[in-house]
Amino acid sequence: METVIYVDVLLVINFIINYLLILGSGRLAGRQIKSTRLIVASLFGAFSSLVIFLPFMGTVLGGFFKLFVSITMVIIAFPYINAIQCLKDIFFLFAVSFIFAGSMLALWLLISPEKMLFYNGVVYFGINAVTLIGITTACYLVVEVLSRIYHRLRGEGEICRLIISCMGHTAEVRGLVDNGNRLIEPFSDIPVIVCWEKEISDVVPAQIKHYSDISACQEPLKQQIRLIPYHAVGKSGILPAYRPDSAIIILGGHTFNAMPVYIAVSPDRIGSSEYGAIVNPAVLNQKNEQACVHS
Repeated sequence: METVIYVDVLLVINFIINYLLILGSGRLAGRQIKSTRLIVASLFGAFSSLVIFLPFMGTVLGGFFKLFVSITMVIIAFPYINAIQCLKDIFFLFAVSFIFAGSMLALWLLISPEKMLFYNGVVYFGINAVTLIGITTACYLVVEVLSRIYHRLRGEGEICRLIISCMGHTAEVRGLVDNGNRLIEPFSDIPVIVCWEKEISDVVPAQIKHYSDISACQEPLKQQIRLIPYHAVGKSGILPAYRPDSAIIILGGHTFNAMPVYIAVSPDRIGSSEYGAIVNPAVLNQKNEQACVHS
């Protein structure tokens, strides 16, 4: 029996599925995703599903096509940091996709839908779209749970040592690696670490302390200061931020190069008295086993 494929249903379902798959992989990778990037990447993935109407490409060519689509979606969705992080992003997207594929197989074994088509690497189910979206959402919730477990194993939620160098000075502060900190600098997508000003006063540029009068700063320095919008429980606002000369994190016996990063300066105490900085886990990308030398 022939399966009738509706283009609008195919595109809408694949858009929502890709949206959730990318969102889930971003959670596992500890990556902040801009909504525009997420939408464009999901649209690209949705329109790639139209290959279901083309002549059969074969297993090898079809596999290369799926790989191309996945890599392109990652490049669109996530800002480039380095080659290692890019490979991690691709790996996590495939990992989440496998979870979804397993769920689709379980669906097939449980209810054996009559209208099912797998062609050119695209799966089309002749089932209710709401049901399929619901299953995908359930997969995302599973990924969310796995993400929390994974980030906990990586040491997130633990206290680390943060060493910041700027203008010939060095400051060390205890920081909390917090999966809830997803702050990024809006223009460059570079992750942000929030520090209590009192803890890092030696490495805070003077103009940062008076950021409301940025117009009075010299032209070169204006390009270094960024204003980071944030939302926390019960409050929101804007914090001034700057690029340090270097930033190093020591966690669990390992040394991490946190660059590139922005340091957002808060005039108020952050969290409890146990730490003076909230670290975005996205900075834990480049692992350096060498000893950390600091003054």
